[in-house]
Amino acid sequence: VNVALCPDSSFQGGRLLAGVDGSMRIVERDEGEATVHASTLLHGVSALVAGVRYSLIMFFGHPEEEDSTSFGEAAREAEVVALKTMMAEEKWLTRCSEKLGS
Repeated sequence: VNVALCPDSSFQGGRLLAGVDGSMRIVERDEGEATVHASTLLHGVSALVAGVRYSLIMFFGHPEEEDSTSFGEAAREAEVVALKTMMAEEKWLTRCSEKLGS
């Protein structure tokens, strides 16, 4: 669960992004709105350009339990590599800036 503690309009950049149907989408939120998703959803935040962004992040579940919806250590490491690669791509960052207007 990710709760926006300030509205998206109070800062520039810093948008919540989610991989949905093969593309990255912006999740717009107002203060107090919550986003609930599985930990397996590819998601991130664009670079914060101006202002301050606060979110309350909560995790629910039992980390000691591994099931088909849980990431193993190798999957977690692969996700980190994928996110770092994606964030380093100038074309992807440009696309995000165009979508965000920043």
